[in-house]
Amino acid sequence: MKTKLKSGNALVRLLLLHGEKLLILLFAAAAGMLFYGSLGRERLSPDFEPSRLVTKANNADSHIRGLRWEGFPPEEKIDPADLAPPASTIGIVPRDAFPNLAQSINPPVIDPVALRTDPVLLPVADLEVHSGSGLWATANPELIKQKMRDAIRQQQLAEQERQREQERLENEGQDARGGPGGEAGYGRGGRGGFGEGGGMGEGRGMGGMAGFGGQITDSGAVVVPPTSGAPVQGFEDIQSRSWVTLLARIPIMDQSNRYEDALENARGFSGERDLPDYIGYQVERAEVSAEGAAAWQVIAAVNEKALVKVMETWPVQTPEIVNPKFVHPLLTYPLPPMVLRTWDKQVTHSAMPLPDPKDQYGGAAEEEQPRAPTEEEQPADSDDPFARRRDRVPPGGMAGPGYGEGMGRPRGFGGEGFGRGMEGGMGRPGGYGSEGFGRGMEGGMGRPGGYGGEGFGRGMEGGMMGGMRMGGAGGVTLPPFQWDRRTKQLLFRYFDTSVQPGKSYRYRVRLVLKDVNDGVPEANLEKTVQERVRAEKEKRGKDFVLYRFTDWSEPSPVASVPQVGLLFVAGAKPLNEANFASEPEVEILIKTLDAQHAAQVGIAQWFKRGSVLNLLENAKVIWAAQFASEGEEEPKFNFRTGVTLLDFDGGAPLNNNRELPAPTRALLMDAAGRLMLQNELDHRDQVDEYKKYEKFAEEAKRSQAESAPAGEGNRGRGPGGFGRGN
Repeated sequence: MKTKLKSGNALVRLLLLHGEKLLILLFAAAAGMLFYGSLGRERLSPDFEPSRLVTKANNADSHIRGLRWEGFPPEEKIDPADLAPPASTIGIVPRDAFPNLAQSINPPVIDPVALRTDPVLLPVADLEVHSGSGLWATANPELIKQKMRDAIRQQQLAEQERQREQERLENEGQDARGGPGGEAGYGRGGRGGFGEGGGMGEGRGMGGMAGFGGQITDSGAVVVPPTSGAPVQGFEDIQSRSWVTLLARIPIMDQSNRYEDALENARGFSGERDLPDYIGYQVERAEVSAEGAAAWQVIAAVNEKALVKVMETWPVQTPEIVNPKFVHPLLTYPLPPMVLRTWDKQVTHSAMPLPDPKDQYGGAAEEEQPRAPTEEEQPADSDDPFARRRDRVPPGGMAGPGYGEGMGRPRGFGGEGFGRGMEGGMGRPGGYGSEGFGRGMEGGMGRPGGYGGEGFGRGMEGGMMGGMRMGGAGGVTLPPFQWDRRTKQLLFRYFDTSVQPGKSYRYRVRLVLKDVNDGVPEANLEKTVQERVRAEKEKRGKDFVLYRFTDWSEPSPVASVPQVGLLFVAGAKPLNEANFASEPEVEILIKTLDAQHAAQVGIAQWFKRGSVLNLLENAKVIWAAQFASEGEEEPKFNFRTGVTLLDFDGGAPLNNNRELPAPTRALLMDAAGRLMLQNELDHRDQVDEYKKYEKFAEEAKRSQAESAPAGEGNRGRGPGGFGRGN
């Protein structure tokens, strides 16, 4: 029954009665229109069916795989050689090959009007520390100069004698080869040995024992002549030293850029003058203990005069082993003369590794002439270590003649070595080969006392590669520093020899630079810079050069100084299961230093867990140039390390093969409580060398007991004789 709405509007009554029908008609009409529109659309051709598309893709792949260079028409082929650039264009174009067109193309209309400010000074970065110990040679500077003068006179006499001998041989028609010492020789005894005669030494040298050249002491220790380190002439004071080597990077490129940022657009700028000029540095140290770090204390204020004063006590100037481009004559502390050992990678920063020897000693560019030292650089009436009087030489003036006859060209170790200064140089690295220490030393080491011909007399022509300069009168000067403007960093190096074994330290450094705004007209300076310069002049005096400090560097890592001695793991014996009272043992080679005999001594012994590796024993092997003990009791050496053996493993047979024991590892603790893990495989070279000499001594002692006296000239100590050779 339908509802009657007579009172309602007609449209409302229509929608209520027929609204549903109207909606259905609208949906039906929309669907019909969509269907009708689809009838006129274009359909895909049969070529685009999936099966046919797969077939086309496979055919294209087969066609590409079957292509051959010979099948292309000639007009489509391109020769790769036509695309390669000319050989002359291959390579890196140096930066200075580009001309500076800025000034010629767009010169400034007026001079710069900016005022000069103070450039930001950068401290050293990335401090590294290494501890060590060794024997250093020193001597009185006056004694060194006297030895040099004596060597000059001896060389002059020897040269005159050679000339007379050559003239005599030429008159007699003989070949004038050889000279004193015979075939360059090792001293004045020809190829025979190190002494005066043809044998192997004046004491109990090993005579004809395979050219060993050592001796055996009354206690049975083998004395081994050194093959490295600074040569000992006999007058030096040999001292046992412990030290910490402090290394850092000097960011000279970044520092130069800071100078340009502050001064390039200012009045009075000079690209040649406004560069970083380092004049010294300060080093602070803080002792570190269980209670923490102590207060910082300045331990060194190093300038050129202080450094030269130390270097004048060195009887031998050790050649630099770091790449010369990283070396600053003042900031890279020169290598002290170390006896029996050579310096290694611990004297350079990890960012500046040591160069290959053939690159290091293959030659170098011509050096600048040495400048004469200025006597007034550090006035006697000033306590400031960096105070220097102003240079009174007018601009463009030159210093007087250099010391000696010039430095010549550093020629390294090969050929003529250090140039005519030492005629023949130092032979080849690693021994006394070639012509030994050159004809200047008459064939080599000889007897103590030779400094080598013209070497020290003519100013060390040839130099010492990256360090000092030595004049004919024995004076040492530092060469001027010339930056190539390409090297980004320099090496900072300092040796702290005031440390005590068993203690730990931290370090920090700040550099001292000449004030780049000192001596500049005040009109060119910014107001704050003017005030600072005035205050500095009032404080230090108008006659002194002004300088500025960098900030202190970040503190270095902790450096622990060990006792004087080196430890090397030689092997281990495992537990003997058949003996319940036995304990495993480890064999450790201990080397220590003996300044009295200028020797490094070694002994190998067996230790159990918990042992402190301190001994007072006769040495088994002694590395020394000379060791005289005849007629006196054999000395016992103090092998003091302060190290405790905590634990170890290894020594057991591998695969039941007794000839193949497992490598030994030992856990050690030093006096500072620092733990160290030592591996036998890392010490094989040092242990093998020791074992070789130890075996040699045992065979020599057995030979002495079995052999009869050798007779005249070979005063009875076995085959070949241990007496004075002839």
